[in-house]
Amino acid sequence: MVVLSAFSYFFIEYFDLFLLLISVKILTGIRNKAFYFVYLLLSFPLTLLSMTDALITGIAITAIFLLLRVKHWRSSGYQKELLGFLISLSLYVILPFFSSIIVSYLFKTPLDLLLDNSSQVVAVTSLLDSLFFLASLFFIKKALTAKQAISKAAPIYILQLIVFLSFVYLFVEFLRKMQMLGNFRLVMMGFLIAQFSFTTFLTYMTLKKNKAKTEVSRLKEQIEMMNAYTAGVEKNYQEMKKFQHDYKNLLLGLNLDLANVGENQKYLKEMIEYSHQFMETSIMRFSGMSNLQINSVKSLIVTKLSQAERQGVKVLFECIVPVQEINLNEVKLVRTLGILLDNAIEAAVTSDAKKINVLFIESKRQVEVVVENSYTGKLPSIESMNKLGFSSKGSNRGFGMSNLQAIVKETKQIEINHYVNNDLFVTSLTIKKV
Repeated sequence: MVVLSAFSYFFIEYFDLFLLLISVKILTGIRNKAFYFVYLLLSFPLTLLSMTDALITGIAITAIFLLLRVKHWRSSGYQKELLGFLISLSLYVILPFFSSIIVSYLFKTPLDLLLDNSSQVVAVTSLLDSLFFLASLFFIKKALTAKQAISKAAPIYILQLIVFLSFVYLFVEFLRKMQMLGNFRLVMMGFLIAQFSFTTFLTYMTLKKNKAKTEVSRLKEQIEMMNAYTAGVEKNYQEMKKFQHDYKNLLLGLNLDLANVGENQKYLKEMIEYSHQFMETSIMRFSGMSNLQINSVKSLIVTKLSQAERQGVKVLFECIVPVQEINLNEVKLVRTLGILLDNAIEAAVTSDAKKINVLFIESKRQVEVVVENSYTGKLPSIESMNKLGFSSKGSNRGFGMSNLQAIVKETKQIEINHYVNNDLFVTSLTIKKV
């Protein structure tokens, strides 16, 4: 093996551990200062351990990470942090290996001899490690940001990384004990990386195919919602024809004799009450729907509000000015509105007032969607409702609000606010146009 002074070897290992912490910070987004303080406090013994046993070092680093972060995962979820850590640990294992290969060729370092130019080797190795880490982090961070579906596939990638790291650490330990040097270790490491890249690519293609199937399924749902809307419009047309026919007959019932003014007034009052009752129970309460010119959103709202009516909820929809476009991905928009309407219906059905109002308000700079609903009892805090898994009906049923918060966090142009007004729980969703 290539022999460096103890100080030079220690510095390289310590520097790589520092790069690992930077990588964890970037890929996990952990902001807890105590977390990094503990790692820095343990950096000296971890560096000494890495100089003698890479496998035990990897286990120790992972164990410390799990001990420090597991308790936080109960409220915030583990997938993002664990995936980011495993990627960082993979870089920590692989990149210095390639740096050492390049340095050995650059300096033509002899084996089993203490080098006189250790400082130069340390400088070049540290520089290569830094460049490799920064370049890798740039592309990985960009890929994780661009691939929104990665969150759903995170468990698969986590499992792949665990298997990959297990093989790499066992491989490194095997080489150390067998004292295998030269091109053999490079070929074997290359094989492991190629195998991991191939399986990752296959996983990505499978997920992409599943995503296409999901899009087809969503398209079918949209078609079904459009069919429901069309059926509603047809029903409304038939009801209007019936109402028009009835109204003609009602008008004929007016007594033209001026002496019977009192009877006519009473009769007119009954006609007005009948008309109001028809308007309230008819689909004409959706008359402003023609101004909402986004078919998928229109279908969703008609379907959800009709569902609410079947459960005895009074609904009101308003869209005074035409809304032709909303500055948000249509799938995200439908998901967001679906969550808001489902929550509103669930609360309104169990309330005494049984009321839901949906309003679309467009201005020059934004489109605001307001969902109001009646409720019973004391509302929990907004912070509680936003937590993953919250539900007033028990565990494992409250992913709506947390999913909504995830959409809001990853979309800059939208803002959501919750408040109470006139005994109604109000959710205001604002989508900026630019």
